[in-house]
Amino acid sequence: MESGRAPRLQLFGLPALLDGERVGPLPLQRPTYLLLVLALRGEWISREELTRLLRTDDEEPSSRGSLRLLLTRARRLPWASLAPLESGAQRVRWPAPSDVQQFREAVAAGRWEEATTLYGAPLLRGLPLQGLPGLHDWLEGERAALQTLWLTAVHAREAELGARGDFAGAATLLRRALSTDPLSEDTLQRVLRASLRAGQRHEALQLFGHFSLKLREELNLEPLPQTLALVEALRQTGTQSGEADQATEAQTVASSGGSAAPALIGRAAQRRQLGARMARARAAQPRVPDTQSAPLVTLLSGESGSGKTRLLQTQPGSWVRCAAGLSRVPYLPLLNAVRELDVAESGPDVGPDVGPDAGSAVGPHIGPESGTPGAPPGGSGLKPLIAAAGHAQGTPDSDRERLFAALLGRLGAGPGVIFDDLQWADSGTLDWLRYAAQRGVPVCGAFRPDEISPALQATLDTLEAAGGLEVIALTPLSADDLGALASAFSPVTGRWHGFPGWLQRRSGGNPQFALEWLRFLRQEGALQGGGAPPLEPARGHPQASAPGDLGRPPGALPELVRRRLEGLSAADRRVLDAGSVLGGVLSPARLSPLVEQSGWEVGDALGRAARLELLGHDGRLHDTVRQTLYDALSGPQQRFIHGRVVQTLAGVLDALELAEHAALAGEEPVAARLWFEGARYSFGVRRGFEQEASALYRRVLQLRGRSPDWYRACAYLAVRERVDGRADEARALIDTVLRESDDRLARAVARAEGASLAYLAGRMDEATRLIGLAAEEAAPLGDPGLARDILLIQANTAHYRGEYETALHIAEGVVEAQRREPLSHGGCNWLSTLAANLCALGRFGEALEYYREQLEAARFLGLRGQQVTASSDIIATLHDLGRIQEGVELAEAALELVQFNDTYPLRYHIALAYSRSGRHGEALDQLREVMNSASVNMRAHALALLAEVHLQLDATPQAHAALRGGLELVEGCDILTARGVMATALLQFAPAPLLQEAWPLIAGLRPETLPAYLRGDFESALAGRRGPGALSEPLMPGSALPGTN
Repeated sequence: MESGRAPRLQLFGLPALLDGERVGPLPLQRPTYLLLVLALRGEWISREELTRLLRTDDEEPSSRGSLRLLLTRARRLPWASLAPLESGAQRVRWPAPSDVQQFREAVAAGRWEEATTLYGAPLLRGLPLQGLPGLHDWLEGERAALQTLWLTAVHAREAELGARGDFAGAATLLRRALSTDPLSEDTLQRVLRASLRAGQRHEALQLFGHFSLKLREELNLEPLPQTLALVEALRQTGTQSGEADQATEAQTVASSGGSAAPALIGRAAQRRQLGARMARARAAQPRVPDTQSAPLVTLLSGESGSGKTRLLQTQPGSWVRCAAGLSRVPYLPLLNAVRELDVAESGPDVGPDVGPDAGSAVGPHIGPESGTPGAPPGGSGLKPLIAAAGHAQGTPDSDRERLFAALLGRLGAGPGVIFDDLQWADSGTLDWLRYAAQRGVPVCGAFRPDEISPALQATLDTLEAAGGLEVIALTPLSADDLGALASAFSPVTGRWHGFPGWLQRRSGGNPQFALEWLRFLRQEGALQGGGAPPLEPARGHPQASAPGDLGRPPGALPELVRRRLEGLSAADRRVLDAGSVLGGVLSPARLSPLVEQSGWEVGDALGRAARLELLGHDGRLHDTVRQTLYDALSGPQQRFIHGRVVQTLAGVLDALELAEHAALAGEEPVAARLWFEGARYSFGVRRGFEQEASALYRRVLQLRGRSPDWYRACAYLAVRERVDGRADEARALIDTVLRESDDRLARAVARAEGASLAYLAGRMDEATRLIGLAAEEAAPLGDPGLARDILLIQANTAHYRGEYETALHIAEGVVEAQRREPLSHGGCNWLSTLAANLCALGRFGEALEYYREQLEAARFLGLRGQQVTASSDIIATLHDLGRIQEGVELAEAALELVQFNDTYPLRYHIALAYSRSGRHGEALDQLREVMNSASVNMRAHALALLAEVHLQLDATPQAHAALRGGLELVEGCDILTARGVMATALLQFAPAPLLQEAWPLIAGLRPETLPAYLRGDFESALAGRRGPGALSEPLMPGSALPGTN
């Protein structure tokens, strides 16, 4: 330690005071613990949180007096003078200098050597915490966060050392990292790669032996195939010649997979640019949404093989890999990334493929949800990830937002997120990229500029408009750079005059193409010996010829790869052909049943492919190799292998990925079933995933064959079309189902949706008939979810026909059944329906209790939309009880929760309250919003209240216009409440000519059929007019809406 350094706290390891070269231990007492917490936080911390952290097992939860005593005692400690101990009524701060503070500053500034040196041991290791449960749990989280930050620094320092050729130093540092997490196979692979390049063969193999033994004893697992490939490379270095050693090293340099970050030739400027941007993003990294600042996103742009992935590997972070052919599978890259984080875990959240090959698994399933009523069996990753966001108040009620928050906690908690091959990303994954970046997560990625999808282009445009995007273009390598690359691959090439120019002309400056040429030359024996072979004549280059006697040299890159594949045996080629179809990380567990070979045979084939550098050390085929293999297959061969994937990997691959293989195999009924089930049971039952569900239904309808699942998708898509305001499209889909299909599920849903359309248009008789037919179709199916959907439409239809006892009976039965089930969004809907019918019967006090129960359940579940609906119903019921102003504060708070269509009833009732308290301008603002509703009933209520407010403002023409518009609206519907509220307003406010026009409407209403909350107003208004054309003083009682619109 340097003398003269200012005193500071040592928080890594046991706490101590560092003063120059002296290390003084600190007394292990609660005042010390108080200061340690404050020093770690470094900023203001609330007294309430301090009390919780430092409370002992036997103290009362509200022991604030104990905290005051601790603060007094802490001030007396001699080393408390390191910084002012500031305390206010609600918070405390002590920003003392410490090694943790210095470490964080070093990481933020990108001083990786300093950062890795400062972290000498885990945070406060060995600190006794018996009897302090709050502090114990808090420190565990702080330790984990600092260790993650340290690994960020380790990986970045590893890259720096590798760039200088100090692979021994990198290996030493990585062994330190492995000692903190002895079962981290990613870290072990980094150690092995560094040791391979440092020539530390014996130490690396010994380390691997200890690791594999520990892995087997503690987890009953075997090392991953990519680890074994590295070990094989290490073993070979002890038996091969010097040239073979150089080739092995070049293999490591040139490999495009994995997570290592060796030196990059010709990309120093781009590497510095990327590193500086990511360091800046990490230094400014907030952990709360900041929608005002520009998200910092750095993307690499370059053709295939230009080195994008290799450059991304210089950055630490969670990898999100997008795959060719899977850009229409929602969120698959993100869920795969979570799967990689959970590779050593097992359980229903990660699907059935767990074990040594779990790293190659496709991740949490996003097909049919097990546990969903009526769903087929199957695992799912959406459900546990969404649940991980919790149900605390304030949690977004959109399941999509919850998924995004959960993914942020899993993938965004580290030093950054790295997206590879964004040209193949689905729109949901791209949405999450923007979401994460907006919340301060450092994001980088790569894409091919000649393959930009519409979704990626929209994302680039959005990020560019926000001002935080930087795209780094990777241009072709120069001849000098290619010469350096060739020399690193084999020193023989350095003795060939004109070879760099020859290689540049052949490869176009593409690093991957150049490496393929070098591998081809080595495979053909051209790199053997030390002579200078003749070069073929070329314009401007005397003595330019292909090295060695190669016959006709290959032209384009695919042809070059095909020449290299010629040496494979038929069995090996069969394995790689299957791998080109399957994609991703290749493992014997998956390929063995696919190609009908034993796991040992497949493993040997993959090992040989890895030695030929066809397979990266991460177990993935190089993309050029994969595409060349796939393109070489005939159409029937491709369809056969895709079909084999469907047959052998059902239950292993994600259901929607399996659907892609089924479609490519020509197995349309299978694809239709998987897409329909995914849409209905996974996305269709979750709020916020409506677009994903609709897209999957549309994919089914694009198939030629009309299977039962085709008609089911047709019916369910009609639901989405109606919700999105496309009634004509919905009707066309319903007509197709009812005209062509005899599938009961499709017909039941189509009839129920037809009833919904009729209900919304105010045609109650038609709605009642159709929902009755839907119930008959659905009865034999035993689908509880569909049955409840039909019951809800029946209850609403009965309500608006004035059959309140019938609607109440339906709602009471469902609510009673749901009380035996966990709280749910559907349960909240039924509480609302039950309360609305109690209101209709004049039982307002009982209704208010159910609405309040709905509100509490919505708060517990974090459902903002349900909170809005319940708040709207509460203020409406308070109006019916003559206490509307009691609900204004609650309603206004609810309006701040979210902006969406469910706010229309809430806005109406707020406008009603405002009009009663003289806030007419604000009432008009709310009513203008309500007029955007698609509901006839909702607009009728708004027009009735608009007429009243305009009259209160002496705006008679506007009032009469509202009344005329309302009359025209309800004349074409038979919604009883819409007709009742409009008739009441016309009786109260209409001039004689308009009242004359409205008299058939008014005369057709029977007061006893109106709901209780309308009946009194209607009867009073009717009594105030002495017949058609008669005038009297207008009454202004207003009308509150029932709980549904």
